[in-house]
Amino acid sequence: MRPTSLSVTEGLDLSGTTVLITGATSGIGRECARVLALRGARVLIACRNVEKAERMLTEWRAAYGPAMSDRCEPRACDTASMISVQGLVDGLRKDGLAIDRLFLNAGVFAMPRQITSEGFEYTLAANYLGHFLMLHCLATAGILAGAARIVVTLSESAHKNPFSRADVAMIAKNPPVSSAQMFSSPNSKVLLALMMGEFLRRAAHSKLSAIKFNAVDPGPTLTDNVNQGSRVQQMLGRTFGPMLLKKVDEGAAPLLWAATSEAAAAMSGRLFTAVGKEARLPAKCVDADVGAIVWTTSELALGLLPLAN
Repeated sequence: MRPTSLSVTEGLDLSGTTVLITGATSGIGRECARVLALRGARVLIACRNVEKAERMLTEWRAAYGPAMSDRCEPRACDTASMISVQGLVDGLRKDGLAIDRLFLNAGVFAMPRQITSEGFEYTLAANYLGHFLMLHCLATAGILAGAARIVVTLSESAHKNPFSRADVAMIAKNPPVSSAQMFSSPNSKVLLALMMGEFLRRAAHSKLSAIKFNAVDPGPTLTDNVNQGSRVQQMLGRTFGPMLLKKVDEGAAPLLWAATSEAAAAMSGRLFTAVGKEARLPAKCVDADVGAIVWTTSELALGLLPLAN
C-alpha cells in the first residue's frame, strides 16, 4: 500500500507548532492542513477565499469536533497579488507569530495569458513570485522559526519537461509575449527549484542556517486541478482522473513526510517524488549562477532589499 497522510504522521504530536500553508482550501494543501491540525498543530490557512475556508472548517468541526477545527485559522492571501502577500506577512508580524512549517503549495496551470493589476503575468505571479515574496519577507522579518522546515510543491514539469526553463524575462512587469508563454506554469516550477537552492546558499552563514528546505513532486494526484484548463481537459480529468491519479491522501503523504521527518531534514535541498524517494533535479533547476540571477531579478522586480548571502 502507498503511504498516506495519516500513516506518515502516525504518532506525531505537533502541539506548539505553527504551520502556514498556501493553497490549503483544496487538494493536497487541504489534506496537509487537515492532518497537521489533527496532529495538534496550529494551522494558518493562506487562501484567496476566506469564506470557502470557513465552510471547510465548519465541515471539520462537524466531523472531528471543535478542538481540531479551532486550531485552524484562515488568513486572506492571494499569491498572485503581491499586495495580498505583503498583507499576510504584515498580519503575522503584528500578531508576533513564528512559523515552524511553511508549505509553498498554491499553484495554477493551463491558464490563459493575463497580466495582473500589478503588471505581472498571472500564472508566474501565482506560482512563483507570490511565494518568493512570502519567503523573502518571512525571512527578513524574522517570522520563520530558527529551525523552520519549508516544503515547496513542484511537479513533473520542473524536472522532466524538456521544454521548461528558467525564464528570467517573465519575472519582469508586463513581460513580452513569446512562445515560452505556454510554458509559464512549468517554467515557474523551475524558478521555484532555483529559489530553494539560492535561499539555502544565502541562509548558510546567517541566523537562518538551521532552516531545512525541500522540494516535493507528489506525482499525478486527483485534486481540484482537474477543473482547470479547457473544457475538454476538464471533462477528461473528471472522467479518467479517479482511475489514473493518486488519491489526495497519497499525494499529500510525501509533503507531510518532508516537513516532519528527521530523514528528510537530513537531506535539505533535495527533491522527493514519494516518501523517502529522492529524485535528482536537472541542471536547469540547480545551477547556482542562474539561481543567483533569478533571485536578484526577483528582488528587483518586487522592490526588495537583498537578502543577506
